[in-house]
Amino acid sequence: MAMSLSLSNRPENLALLNQALEAQAREWCLPERSQAHLELIAEELFVNIVNHGYEPGQPGRINISLEQQGPRLRLIMEDDARPFDPLHDYCPQADQKLETRPIGGLGICLVRRLAESIVYYRTADNRNRLVVYLPK
Repeated sequence: MAMSLSLSNRPENLALLNQALEAQAREWCLPERSQAHLELIAEELFVNIVNHGYEPGQPGRINISLEQQGPRLRLIMEDDARPFDPLHDYCPQADQKLETRPIGGLGICLVRRLAESIVYYRTADNRNRLVVYLPK
């Protein structure tokens, strides 16, 4: 059974997302490490969409679905925010001095490291869709 959730683009809805993910992880008996990675990825993506995808006060929807596909999980996050492909975002070099690193981008880099694979595309109805596969 898959999990599906639709939330408005409000920061306080992160708690609802986390509750839903925790409940689903318990139902599926996911290992703690897999659950932690799932929650970290979903939180980072949700917060980025809310904080950077919309103009202040602009209403929006974020649809989240999660399903098991054999030995891995598939997390889909879809929003009606402005276009943003996190796969083309710059990841700072680990050996780069903190003073010279650009601000931001570390969360997306973490998501990219924890995920098995990530696919981004803009849908025909002008929505961002990010599909993240991660091991169970």
